[in-house]
Amino acid sequence: MTILTRILENQTREERFAKAARHLRDALFLRRMRNDFDIHKKNAVRMIYELQTNPLWEAFLSYLGWGYMLLSILEPSYSNDQHFLTDSDDFRAPYYQLKLGLEGVIIGFFWIDLIFAVIHRWYDHSMTKTRSLLANKKMIFKYITCFAYPIDLIHFNSVYPASVTIQFSRYLRPGTCFSIANELIVA
Repeated sequence: MTILTRILENQTREERFAKAARHLRDALFLRRMRNDFDIHKKNAVRMIYELQTNPLWEAFLSYLGWGYMLLSILEPSYSNDQHFLTDSDDFRAPYYQLKLGLEGVIIGFFWIDLIFAVIHRWYDHSMTKTRSLLANKKMIFKYITCFAYPIDLIHFNSVYPASVTIQFSRYLRPGTCFSIANELIVA
């Protein structure tokens, strides 16, 4: 509470109303309040926080998560699958190229979200760095998935078409859909 009183003593009436409006917006978006923005005045971190916790960004990531889960239907189910290969074994069909491109874009957006989350949590001075980065179960799941998805993609594409291994990230994909949406998480 001392941080809050110190902040409010140095603010004008307009700044207090702006702060109250921001706290109301945080409550409506189911975000926790960040009083440290008023002390340090880091506009880039505030912008990253506003973007990363925005419901539109979370909805976009949720749709990408569902799309990534449905993308597993388009993966080859056996070696030398004719839907993915052309006449020569080395050349992959455009269908497979499209799937590979979509998977890369989706993984890229998941990485952008992870980087944004790490940046705005790094500057959260209300808790220690370790606690802010590792205490949240949702963040730990983001770390696991953001490292597992590219590893799985590289591994799968290095052994295909000679042999088809099951992509182990298929089992993490449904969890991504549920970890992004705040409404689906039971606290």
